Amino acid sequence: ESLKAILDVLEKFVAVFNQVSQIHPIASAAWKVVHGLYAIPKAQLERDEQVTKLICTIGDVYSSVRALDDVKKAKGLEDTIEKILQATIECTSFIQKYTRDGFGGEQLARLVHQTFSTTSAKIKKFETRFRDLKEAFRDNVIVQVALVTSHTAGHVELLHLKHHLSPVNMGAFNQRPCHIGTRSFEIMSITNWVNAPVDGCKLLWLPGPPGFGKSTLSVTLAHNFAKARRLGASLFFNRDVQDRSDPAVVILSLAYQLALFDHRIAKYLFDAISERPSIPNSHGLNQFSELIVKPLTSLTMLGDDGPLLIILDALDECGDERTRRTLLTILAKESQHLPSYVRVVITSRPNDDIVRAFEHQPHVQRRDLEITRDNTADVEVFLRYSLGEVAAERRLRSDWPSEELISLLISSAGGLFIWAETVINGVRDSADPTTHLTDLMKEPIDSLPQLYATTLQTCGTWDDDAFRRDFFQIFGAILIAKRPLSPKTIDGLLSRSSDGPLSTSQMASQFRAVLYIDSKGAVRTIHPSFYDFLSDQTHFNGTWSINLDVQNRDFALHCIEFLDRELKENLCGLVHSLEPTTATLPEGLSYACIFWIQHAATVTDGAVALGDRIHEFFQQHAIHWLEAVSILAQTRQAIALLKKLMDWADVSVTQSHALNDGFRALIWDSWRFCQYFADIIEEHPLAVYHVALPFAPQNSLMYQKFHREDTMPKVVSDYCTLWPSLLLSLTGHVHSVTSIAISPDGSRIASGSRDHTIRVWDAATGALVLGPLDGYEVITHVAFSPDGARIVSCSRGPDIFLQDATSGSLILGPLQGHRSQVACVAFSPDGSKIVSWALDETTCVWDLITGVPILGPLVGYKGHILSLALSADGARIISGGLDGTIRIWDAAALTKFEDDHLWVHAVAFSPDGPRIVASAGETIDVIDALTGAVVVGPLSSGQIELATFSPDGLLLGTTDDLEQCCIWDTTTGASIFTLESSVGRYCRRKVIFSPDGSRFTISRSPICIWDSRTGAVIARPQQRGDERSNSVVFSPDGSRLAFSPSGGVLICDSSNGAIILGPLGGVNGPCWRMAFSADGFRLCTLSLNRLVEIWDTATG
Repeated sequence: ESLKAILDVLEKFVAVFNQVSQIHPIASAAWKVVHGLYAIPKAQLERDEQVTKLICTIGDVYSSVRALDDVKKAKGLEDTIEKILQATIECTSFIQKYTRDGFGGEQLARLVHQTFSTTSAKIKKFETRFRDLKEAFRDNVIVQVALVTSHTAGHVELLHLKHHLSPVNMGAFNQRPCHIGTRSFEIMSITNWVNAPVDGCKLLWLPGPPGFGKSTLSVTLAHNFAKARRLGASLFFNRDVQDRSDPAVVILSLAYQLALFDHRIAKYLFDAISERPSIPNSHGLNQFSELIVKPLTSLTMLGDDGPLLIILDALDECGDERTRRTLLTILAKESQHLPSYVRVVITSRPNDDIVRAFEHQPHVQRRDLEITRDNTADVEVFLRYSLGEVAAERRLRSDWPSEELISLLISSAGGLFIWAETVINGVRDSADPTTHLTDLMKEPIDSLPQLYATTLQTCGTWDDDAFRRDFFQIFGAILIAKRPLSPKTIDGLLSRSSDGPLSTSQMASQFRAVLYIDSKGAVRTIHPSFYDFLSDQTHFNGTWSINLDVQNRDFALHCIEFLDRELKENLCGLVHSLEPTTATLPEGLSYACIFWIQHAATVTDGAVALGDRIHEFFQQHAIHWLEAVSILAQTRQAIALLKKLMDWADVSVTQSHALNDGFRALIWDSWRFCQYFADIIEEHPLAVYHVALPFAPQNSLMYQKFHREDTMPKVVSDYCTLWPSLLLSLTGHVHSVTSIAISPDGSRIASGSRDHTIRVWDAATGALVLGPLDGYEVITHVAFSPDGARIVSCSRGPDIFLQDATSGSLILGPLQGHRSQVACVAFSPDGSKIVSWALDETTCVWDLITGVPILGPLVGYKGHILSLALSADGARIISGGLDGTIRIWDAAALTKFEDDHLWVHAVAFSPDGPRIVASAGETIDVIDALTGAVVVGPLSSGQIELATFSPDGLLLGTTDDLEQCCIWDTTTGASIFTLESSVGRYCRRKVIFSPDGSRFTISRSPICIWDSRTGAVIARPQQRGDERSNSVVFSPDGSRLAFSPSGGVLICDSSNGAIILGPLGGVNGPCWRMAFSADGFRLCTLSLNRLVEIWDTATG
């Protein structure tokens, strides 16, 4: 059995190890000698106990290496296996010799040839040797398993980081390095700075003009430092590629590259993100600190081998001035915290925003890349080498071109590599390089625009009108395309032949000096400066300029014509089902569907004619276009596009167009159709025909134009004849919505829910633009900052979170200071602080730069805090609690004023800030917010529920448990009048003043509007019985009042109570919160059924 086990393993050895392996011949020899033992009778072997034991020992060793397939490539194990095989051959040979010399024969013969004691010693020596080899093999396996485990763990860490960081590849694959022998001065100068920066600077900024060759310089530096294993990360931005120009991914991509550079950084980042998964979604400041600064600072041994370089090339092509503002701030200010061994090199054009960010930063050194004599010499080297290549390739004379012509080229280049490269590209691709170069240089060319003009002149046949027309059409399409397109797609959209002599592909080849085809097959301009040249009307009297407005108009028309040919019902031959479709559209059709409106909406000249064509197109294909955008998963985007088209039509078309009513009406109807059925259309493209269209209002234009009773379902009841007043339903939360907030500009809605998530929605399209942001307890409150850039939230846990309203990145948090549920949070008017109130009887004010509480927790109450308010300037906070104490806090000096009352039920600041009102028990006091002195009061009433100042601060409205509402003069303390009602006690009613303070109503009461000075009833809107309204709100101009009895939301005229709109049928159940938009055109409602709904206040 032992021999069989040994042979099985040896056969595996022979099979596993390749013929070229040094183990293979040894394994073969071992197999042969062991197999030879089978020739010895079993009984003869078993007579000698020592030999039998030795064979079992060998078998035991071989049993340990049965799993050879798993470790065959480990070098340490191969060495041990080789030793085992050598010992096997020696030991087996000994056994065979031992048996030949008398094994099983006469004992005397054995003693003649070999003494018994010598044999025993040898056997024991073999046994010891094999036991040692077994131990060595086991130890090596442990080491190898550890190495494999470590290696696997490294791969797991990188996969984990790639998943969480979602890095973007911004490498230099298509970028060329500096030509050999050129740019030596800059390369050496930058290298010297990296090795020994001046005055401890950590960031070197290299601004330079277009065409200087900044990117080739960056590529060369990256190559040199990568060879020396000192390139930590490098990003090469490109404004033509969306992913490579997004500032939001820069820090995450840098972190991932650093993880690839060194496994210790990867381990640090893996641990950090495992502990705090929110880091990749946090604000850029936090990302840079946690993912860049901290790991590099903690791993100082990384600097033992020299400085570590990070390169950011073409920073001016990363986003625009608005979108890269945060990134610039981080790079400029936070890079000072990098450890001393890290260097950052950044190249860019000297754009104003980049100049402002980097100037006056002591750790940033600016070194302008300027045209010098050295640049001219480098350009000369490049030109001579490249022209020599052309001469060799075309078999031209060895003295071509002449020294005179080369000198003229060098002088004209002016040190700009893009100039020299453009010339070489033109010469290399011309049919006759000699003539091309001679013609090109007939007149001196001393600027980049002049070179571009000369190149165009040389490459084209400009006396041919057809050629000129084709040039402007194709180049115009390349310039105005919203994303780079392939030549075939451009031809398809322009209705051109892709095989003809004037195709886009042929044009790109003919003008290869200024155009190129990228790795994805899209055609691009050679350099951003060429785009600038073509779009600038001032160069050469506009001879080469392309009118972008005209090109957008023409391209929009071409897209519409293309769609007119391609669109039809069931475009992809789908079967309607509940399963999502995987259908796709070709590039040209996809582009036309998404971008035709964007092109059209820029047109001013010729807008009326374009509007006519759009009207005609929509009458035929509006429903088919919605099917196509559904296939592209762009239904929500279509809502925004249609709104953009309506706005453009209102300004550029309908005001001067006889068909304005029908044109705009059709666009509006398409917009309402897309809004109302967006959820359905998103589910499946064919749902637009089989579900949405049958349920559309039968008087709507979409229904009348596109519904066909012979092939489509029909709703036979009087379901709906006109569009419902509901604009959008924001669905996604899986539990009750507990809080909503509208951004100050009205463009977004934030919602918090019992499902532990926050979501941010586009208020115009209903698209989920952010979230779900999870990781919370039940959300109790959300609020936008005054500038709309941040969202603060609190939950049933004691935590507060501050997040970026665009990216969802965690800026601060969890802010911990409370011990129980935080009930509400609010920003100070300047957005620099937040105030929070919790059920642990504490109030805190937080600094939003540091996240540190600058005031509080305010404690000392005997019971719960019942009310909290912040002054308009954010300087003072007033709080009232069950212990009857009113406290006014100076937010700057942290001074506390106290005034003792009974239970303080309500507090409020006057609108101008110098006074506060506090109600305790059955009295009301108006208090000076600076001194704490009572200036008016005590005013007697019932048990006060809530108190509200009028907008001008001259009146005070209160409600009490005696079912009374009182209006007070805040100057004299006189009660102007008291209203009696019968709405029940303890319902927390509130006086709601109109914006001008002339009228008021009361929430949670049967709706009535009173005159604020006389108490006279102005209006009593009609409703069923004495229904109460949970929420009441005046419009911003005070002309309308929205209220919500159980039957839905109603909007009335606040001057006479006439119902203007409603009930708005989308509200299902009580409406708890309502808010008008700043312009009063929309109303946002929050109902108990978890729906946030937006209504058009003009149409309902």
